[in-house]
Amino acid sequence: MPVDLRTLIQGMSDLLQRSLGPRVALRLDIPQGLPAARVDANQLELAILNLAINARDAMPDGGSIDIKVVQIRPATIRH
Repeated sequence: MPVDLRTLIQGMSDLLQRSLGPRVALRLDIPQGLPAARVDANQLELAILNLAINARDAMPDGGSIDIKVVQIRPATIRH
């Protein structure tokens, strides 16, 4: 099922911020107009949450976590 990444990640922002705590700033950079992604939304949410928690644990003195989504166009295959 196609997933709107902007909606999915922004919908996770409260959960992410609560999981990261007050010493870690969360910054999202997700442009509008991205095409839908063909991903399992639940698996992607778990992966993002796990990566964010691992990043938090690697910064015992606090810091910031940036989540950025970019569109990469596939290379043209030449025969």
